[in-house]
Amino acid sequence: MYDRKERLTSLIQQIISECVLFKIKDPRIGMVSINSVQLNSDKSIAKVFFSSLDGKPEDSLNGLTSARGYIRTVLSKEMKLRRIPEVRFYHDDSAEFVQKITDIVNKDHEED
Repeated sequence: MYDRKERLTSLIQQIISECVLFKIKDPRIGMVSINSVQLNSDKSIAKVFFSSLDGKPEDSLNGLTSARGYIRTVLSKEMKLRRIPEVRFYHDDSAEFVQKITDIVNKDHEED
């Protein structure tokens, strides 16, 4: 069974994903995927990890950071919480790291 914190992180991830896809029109954001959300222990800060699918993580981070207020407003309308967490965005480069490792392994395998 999910606990409250897991349900909240899942709901925050879903709302932010929909907001980025359908509501925010900032061209700097580009194609992003919201990978995960982590709440701190008192649920006052939500760390949102994203991947930039168009290879411009700095632009995406700037666009998402400038839209934090709007995203928090959307969260407050969608969620029935007394206190809405502060939203902070972080670029998640784990997919790029996996791709680099895969390329190295494939290159090494081709040389054998």
